[in-house]
Amino acid sequence: MRKVIIDSGIFTQFPDFKREIIVVKDIENALGNKRIKKPLNKEIEKRMRENLIEHPFVKAWDEAHLKFGSDPHRFPPSIKALLKRIKKGGGFPFINSV
Repeated sequence: MRKVIIDSGIFTQFPDFKREIIVVKDIENALGNKRIKKPLNKEIEKRMRENLIEHPFVKAWDEAHLKFGSDPHRFPPSIKALLKRIKKGGGFPFINSV
């Protein structure tokens, strides 16, 4: 990835918008990491006792979707879809070690 372009309208509609990008080189990306997976799952289990769907950070994504014309109930933001998946017992998906 060499260049990321974000439309200036995003910053007009969402003045607090922040995006970070991490670039990692020379890393084996195919292996799972048990050292990370176990404590992460433990923390997820603890947090899922809370009603995270109503968390202000999640609600902010609903508001953002409404502002750019998408129905967050019909097309939920990815964070909301992930939380629903975990809550239903689908677990946190581990695709690779990064």
